Amino acid sequence: MGYRILNAFDDTMSLADAVLHHHERWDGSGYPKGLKGEEIPFLARVVAVANYYDRLLSAKEGEALEKNQHPLIHLEKIEGRFDPEIKREFINMIKNIPS
Repeated sequence: MGYRILNAFDDTMSLADAVLHHHERWDGSGYPKGLKGEEIPFLARVVAVANYYDRLLSAKEGEALEKNQHPLIHLEKIEGRFDPEIKREFINMIKNIPS
């Protein structure tokens, strides 16, 4: 639905593919098309990491983490789901945000 809405307007058309494909996985196990690696649009790969991290910070997803485990540690351990370079840069960016 988000893809259709964004695709309907000239100003947001460039974001539509990121919304459609942000559930694709680096290893090809995602959806809707089972894209793999660099077949996944770049912005969708960025959104996937940010979206997952945001879910880890929410109370519901955060409860699934081991006690006292920081979401970044959890994110670092995940293999095959995200573009490794984007994941690494995202983690570095979050670690360098001043407290």
